[in-house]
Amino acid sequence: YSVGWTASGEYLTFTMNVQQDGKYNIAARLAAPNTGGSIGVGVDGGVLTVVNVLATGGYQSWGTQSIGKYDLTAGTHVLKTSFFFGGFNVNYFDIAYVGAMSVGGDQTLPKQFSLEQNYPNPFNPATTIGYSIPVSNHVTISVKDILGKEITTVVNERKGPGSYTVKFDASDLAAGIYFYTLRAGEFQQTRKLIVIK
Repeated sequence: YSVGWTASGEYLTFTMNVQQDGKYNIAARLAAPNTGGSIGVGVDGGVLTVVNVLATGGYQSWGTQSIGKYDLTAGTHVLKTSFFFGGFNVNYFDIAYVGAMSVGGDQTLPKQFSLEQNYPNPFNPATTIGYSIPVSNHVTISVKDILGKEITTVVNERKGPGSYTVKFDASDLAAGIYFYTLRAGEFQQTRKLIVIK
């Protein structure tokens, strides 16, 4: 289908259904004016991959631009595209299976949900929280005080399978014991963190 004209600063989100686990190439069929521009693409709330797009010679001069390759599990994923510079006439995005998922080293996908103990702990004023999810899911990490009152939400977005870290800054909190909870689908885990001043 035809996406149509886009301008700098705009973004689009799409839902895509993947039939099998594997590595997929994402490409855009588009036309660009004489200046070209930049497009960012991210999957399931992950870091955007930014590519520079050369001019195609006009708004009806079509070309295909490869964005990148992504390891995806079977199921539903969210594709976000951001247009940082230049204007484009976008025809469609193509997602094509190109082979098996990456394995070995740091690219191995986690096999289970987990919430790591923050480090450092105790801390002042910031700490890092690590977590892993084996399948795409909406993820939240919330922080509560010792009475159970929610203080803040550190993460609240859909994430693809992988291991992540997030920095938590407690500059505005009083010294004491707090609890942080990871929720993803039916999974829930809570750990304790200690703020010192």
